Amino acid sequence: MFEELLQKVSVKISTVRGIVETSHRLRIIVFRDSLNKQKLEDNPELAILIEIMPSEEEWEIYDRSAVVTRLYAIYERFVEDLISDWLRLLPDLVPRYSDLEEKIQNTHREGIGRLLIDIKKNRFQHLKITEWFKKPQAGVAKVKKVTLTLGECVFLVLVNDNLSYCYAAKVESIQLNDISHDRLEITSEAEVGLKFDRDARKGLTIYVTKSNQVD
Repeated sequence: MFEELLQKVSVKISTVRGIVETSHRLRIIVFRDSLNKQKLEDNPELAILIEIMPSEEEWEIYDRSAVVTRLYAIYERFVEDLISDWLRLLPDLVPRYSDLEEKIQNTHREGIGRLLIDIKKNRFQHLKITEWFKKPQAGVAKVKKVTLTLGECVFLVLVNDNLSYCYAAKVESIQLNDISHDRLEITSEAEVGLKFDRDARKGLTIYVTKSNQVD
């Protein structure tokens, strides 16, 4: 079910391992293998690099710190993606909300409560969906002074007398004037085409974290 996520994590960890091994080998050449170091120094450009290299100890400390930070980020993103995918599958696995375990229902309600509190604290920039096309799961939203990024997570919220709707969604496509963008900075009001990884509806409010707001 989650093979693709595991494969991505495996590739990222293998990359980290390769960088660590490469860096370790370079330190051996520079600081311990005098014969190879002499060959490097014969190359003017490499000789300049050797002159500005940190000490072996400082280099190793930096590498370890960078590896820990990177691995933490990899696992953090993996957990976020894993939970997001599971939540998207959950409605198919458990069609009725009342059939969910009590602990899951309580956690969900607490999470929605915290989200609504954060919204009142003005930590989010909200955008309005003005048109929605159900078949492609895409629509048009009025946006202003915000930066949208492909793959970022947003909240889709609708609260009225008849319905309460709040879901996390991932942005799968961003278009302005029929041109696709991976990252789009909007400084003045515009209508932007957006596609998500889940269905939505006209009138929904899209909440984007305030850190993406353009000054």
